[in-house]
Amino acid sequence: FSPVQAAAFDYAPVAYHTLRVAAGLQAGETVLIHAAAGGTGVLAVQLAKTFGARILATAGSPEKLEQVRELGADVAINYRAEDFVAAALEATDGCGVDVVWESVGGEVFTRSLDCIAAGGRMVSFGSNTFTGVGLVDFWPFWVKNLKLIGWGGESNTQARAPEIMEELISLAEAGKLRPVVRHTYGFEDASAAHRLVEERNSIGKVVLVP
Repeated sequence: FSPVQAAAFDYAPVAYHTLRVAAGLQAGETVLIHAAAGGTGVLAVQLAKTFGARILATAGSPEKLEQVRELGADVAINYRAEDFVAAALEATDGCGVDVVWESVGGEVFTRSLDCIAAGGRMVSFGSNTFTGVGLVDFWPFWVKNLKLIGWGGESNTQARAPEIMEELISLAEAGKLRPVVRHTYGFEDASAAHRLVEERNSIGKVVLVP
């Protein structure tokens, strides 16, 4: 990897740990990955593919949808143009997904509960909308025996365990895992980089290059 690619690869342990360790994603299961064209999302899509999962991925533009399909998504959902809950239920014959990978927060968090299968899991590790989840209806958790897994804090250290890093490096060397960097900025243009992310126009990681 170049230094720019290596900087973007730093979130691969987060994607691995949230999917594999925290959510326990297994081969044959279906996972709904939100913000799949983001810097960590593109890594999560590739990892879920190597785990043998069926991938439903949400993104907000045709270009982003094309990117996640290229990386291995089986179903790409434009959350701006269609109801992701309805699309997820349609793609699973009404059963719902086994795992939801969620870092958006707000309404995406609460509505994701409607498309999780009985006994399913949601791993929550951020709120890119900068909004909380508000009031959560726990009825779906009780009725469908769902599990909500929070991720953060000490998990960041655990995600960089030697055995995880070795597996990630092996996948990268085999060409099965690669960071996506579509945008680089000099330090003097850091404010423009932030605007790109805040306006949700970025694909993959945005990297500042000294």
